[in-house]
Amino acid sequence: MAIVAVMPLMAVTIDVGALGGIDPLYFTSFAGLVAVILPVTSIVNNLFNTAKKWKQSVSWAVAVLLGVVPYWFDWGIFAGVDWYVALIYSLAAGLVANGLFDITLIKEILKALGLEPDKKPKPLY
Repeated sequence: MAIVAVMPLMAVTIDVGALGGIDPLYFTSFAGLVAVILPVTSIVNNLFNTAKKWKQSVSWAVAVLLGVVPYWFDWGIFAGVDWYVALIYSLAAGLVANGLFDITLIKEILKALGLEPDKKPKPLY
């Protein structure tokens, strides 16, 4: 009986663009990743009524989580990279989103380390 109740869920297809309102196109560039960190951080802070001293930490956690999701789904600049490169991209995006570094400086640092994202990422669909 339980299998009959679950069968309609097994036939459901998930629209990739409807994943919590975050479009995978945000992850095709480093700037797109940076652009989505602050709104998501603001939503999380308002949702959990975060104390002022923890808001910066929440922003870093959001940056890392927003790097894990596209790495897991192999989206954009995270396609085909190792987990530690995805973590470096996420932390670098967190630096830029929190205003600590300029995006051009971060891109130069990543280029010097040989970790610069591809100019043409793998197609999403």
